Amino acid sequence: MRRKNGFTLLEVLAVIVVLAIVALITVPLVMNVIDNAKRGSFESSAYGIISSGEYYIAKKAFKNENYAGEILDLPEAKDKLGYKGSVPTDGKLIIKDKENLALMMHDTRFCAIKEFDQDRVTITDYDKETCKLETTNVEKAPEVTVSYQLYNEDQNASLVVSATSEYGIRSVKYLQGSQSEDAVASSGAAIALQGEQYVVNGLTQNGYYTVYVEDQHGNTTVKRVVVEGIIVLEGSFEDLYVSGSFGAISSSWGSFQRTLTINTKNDVKIVDARYTKGYNYDDISSFENNSSFGNKIDHEEDHMSFTATGLWLQRVTVYVKYEYQEEVKPGKFEPRYASKVYKTRFSNVFGD
Repeated sequence: MRRKNGFTLLEVLAVIVVLAIVALITVPLVMNVIDNAKRGSFESSAYGIISSGEYYIAKKAFKNENYAGEILDLPEAKDKLGYKGSVPTDGKLIIKDKENLALMMHDTRFCAIKEFDQDRVTITDYDKETCKLETTNVEKAPEVTVSYQLYNEDQNASLVVSATSEYGIRSVKYLQGSQSEDAVASSGAAIALQGEQYVVNGLTQNGYYTVYVEDQHGNTTVKRVVVEGIIVLEGSFEDLYVSGSFGAISSSWGSFQRTLTINTKNDVKIVDARYTKGYNYDDISSFENNSSFGNKIDHEEDHMSFTATGLWLQRVTVYVKYEYQEEVKPGKFEPRYASKVYKTRFSNVFGD
């Protein structure tokens, strides 16, 4: 007998039972995959915030700004840190120093914890009672500002350091150059306290200076400053840049003469040369304050020969202005100027 189309009730029930069994097996697996994906995404967000924190520290250090002891609330600090990914419901990123960050963050499902002494982030299910950092009381590093002041007509400079800490300052040191914290801490020269500031006088070199400050609790801050504008005069100007002097005196028919010969070194240029003659010497400020003061002397950029003539006891003042290049920052040069006066009188009795 021919069977009619369709399924029997028993067959339908069997299919339903099979589908139910499949659902019981696969749904937990699918939910577990989804849960792991969400957990992985949350973990990636945590590492992303830590990486943003490290970049934040680097930017602050580059700008010579303090960061140690800073506590950044999440998610309010998103714009400051510039992190990407999911935004946590709540949390904190705590900066102890450039190498130690602690993180606590959570959403409604997961909690991320990284203590200062841990390299990895631990992800757990969120629990208000356990989603906490063990250490949150981080001491702030000393507040430090560094500047410099030129003095002695821009011949030298002073390094000026202002340092404060609620725990008191233990030591302030410095080294020339862009140095590491360890280098300055171990080999830096101590800076003496003068009044309310720490001051180093007598700097004679342009470029970077690194300052290290440590408070009584061992918290440290490192600052760097670029000093520029110093005219380096380790010896006399003539020793470094110029060979110049008057020759022997000679006379003819009651008129005396001496020749001033100048040769420059190290690409120094003569940019102005003038002289005056009388029975008194003229001060350098008279030449500096008036470009028309005195008589012009012909010269080349790198050498000059000037023969001064006069009567018995007359005096000659020769003013020469030099230009040379000074390294004000590593690899950056700017023109600097120095002026000198050379004096002689026409007398073989009283000497020069």
